[in-house]
Amino acid sequence: MSENAGVATGKIMLKIIVALFKGVWNVLTFGFRTYKNHRDKKDAEMREQLRQVQANQSSTNP
Repeated sequence: MSENAGVATGKIMLKIIVALFKGVWNVLTFGFRTYKNHRDKKDAEMREQLRQVQANQSSTNP
């Protein structure tokens, strides 16, 4: 009986360690992820502006 309790305790401890690691990883990578999302959004806006400028130039030049 005590062997099963030990195994159960080990599994619970492992789940706690994994959850803590995930939490720490999320905190450590949060800044990078938010910066990357912000940069991707800015890149998309810049590409759209470039497309509009190119479209305007091609319509003004016969």
